[in-house]
Order: sequence, then structure tokens, then C-alpha cells
Amino acid sequence: MTETSVSYARIAELRRELAARPGEAEALRALGTALWWGDQREEGLIRLRQAVQADPSHIASLTALGNALASLGQAEQAEQHHRT
Repeated sequence: MTETSVSYARIAELRRELAARPGEAEALRALGTALWWGDQREEGLIRLRQAVQADPSHIASLTALGNALASLGQAEQAEQHHRT
């Protein structure tokens, strides 16, 4: 396992936390980030977008989504999230 990878157990734990707090930006961001670093990028990006939708002023979610988009080469979209 690499430094940036996330274990399946950690992802499962974050899924349970999200189930206990559905729609909460921080829970969505935490799961989205873990999925992203756990090489489940498509679902990670979905959860990060949901986090921003849940709370458009949640800085950690905006930053995580912006970073994910930037790493995909979507600089214009990333910049939009970093400016907010």
C-alpha cells in the first residue's frame, strides 16, 4: 500500500459515517477524498460534488473538489472552486 492509498476498511468506516449523517458536507467530503485516494476516482468525484452542493461555503469540500478537478486537467472548473 502506498502513502496516499486508503484502505477498504477506512472507506467502509466513512460510508457508515455518511449513512449516520446523510447529506452532511464534511461526511461527503471525507468519503469523497478517501475514495479519490483509494483509486475509486469516479465515485470520489461524485461525493466531492455532492459535498459542495450540500454546503457551497464548506472550504474543505471546495478545496478537495478543486484539487481533484485540477489533477484531471480541468483547470477552469478547478479554478472556479478555488475562488469561491
